[in-house]
Amino acid sequence: SPTFICCLLLLLYTDLSSGTVAFIILFFSASVAFQVVSSQRVFLLVTTPMSWATANDYCKSHYEGLADILSLEDLNAVVLTATQTAWIGLHYNTVIRGLSWSNGAIYESPSWMPNVGTFLFGSGICGTMLTLAILPSSCNKQLPFICSYCMY
Repeated sequence: SPTFICCLLLLLYTDLSSGTVAFIILFFSASVAFQVVSSQRVFLLVTTPMSWATANDYCKSHYEGLADILSLEDLNAVVLTATQTAWIGLHYNTVIRGLSWSNGAIYESPSWMPNVGTFLFGSGICGTMLTLAILPSSCNKQLPFICSYCMY
């Protein structure tokens, strides 16, 4: 957490279909650039570049883990948070030979999820997010990342 807040920008976001209200808080910190709070989860963009595995370890030790997108509300919050290409919890799981989230949930493609070219993912490939695009990248690449935790 930051030791001080120099500047504060508040952006209110309302999803009329679900009634979800979220806001972005922009503050200065060594690593956390944006924080999006929805009704259930908090998503934070950490700007210090790390590999997917290192970012996942960091998120698990400081929060709950990398951002897993398990609902439309999660997607809306992560889209607001992903102001630059950043790791999310999606990765190719060699045990199941398919995609899963960092919390262990198997990736399913609901209608509200942006199209993910699952055929582009394989061993050593993890998911990044920029705005509404989920893209594959080498898990060893050094990128910013999005952590999350439950508010309750």
